[in-house]
Amino acid sequence: MKQRSLYVKFNFLIVGTIFFCGILISAIMLYTVVNSLEEGLDRSGQEIAASLGGVAGSDILVDDRFALAQHLARTKEDNGLVRYIIAVSPGGNVLASTFAAGIPAGLPLQREPAVSGGESIDAVTYASNEGNIREILYPIDSGVMGYLRVGLTERQMTSLIQHRCLQLALLIFVICLAAAWLASRYARLFLQPIFQLSQAVNALGMGDYEVSVPVASKDEIGQLAQAFN
Repeated sequence: MKQRSLYVKFNFLIVGTIFFCGILISAIMLYTVVNSLEEGLDRSGQEIAASLGGVAGSDILVDDRFALAQHLARTKEDNGLVRYIIAVSPGGNVLASTFAAGIPAGLPLQREPAVSGGESIDAVTYASNEGNIREILYPIDSGVMGYLRVGLTERQMTSLIQHRCLQLALLIFVICLAAAWLASRYARLFLQPIFQLSQAVNALGMGDYEVSVPVASKDEIGQLAQAFN
């Protein structure tokens, strides 16, 4: 970079600064978007589990596991985000689920509730061959009747994040192109007096003692040009 001209350094400084700021702002925006989408997904799972909790509690109370399984399956069919629902007893034993062939390998059979007093949403993320699954643990009657484990797919959220990343990358690219064009024009304007002074020094070195440079401003460059003359 030391061997480059002032014109190149000026353009590199402007475009590089804008690019760095664009990346930093994009990272902050994506972090905010991811957190907002994750919180929205958690709230959706909490609402689904809450609407199902009353019916599931009644089925568990009378030990009607067939009706419980039907309610779980119907709730899953009515909500596109729901990947699975598991109803467990207070001890963690599976009472019913939407899995026809049983709990798949890789998904924990039991899950201990977080110690949070029930005020916050108890959620964890599991990796699967279908993408990340966000599981909400919802207590039925404060856990007395058991718990609902509602697994929500993050595929839609991931797709939206990828779309936003593509939009931000395209926006940064366009801004950098505009910055490069503007920096090129302004660099020629700002550095023109320096180029003229450099050419005058070269001419002086070649023996042209009548050479002079125009004084177009009263700033430091103009004062240097006046001193040279």
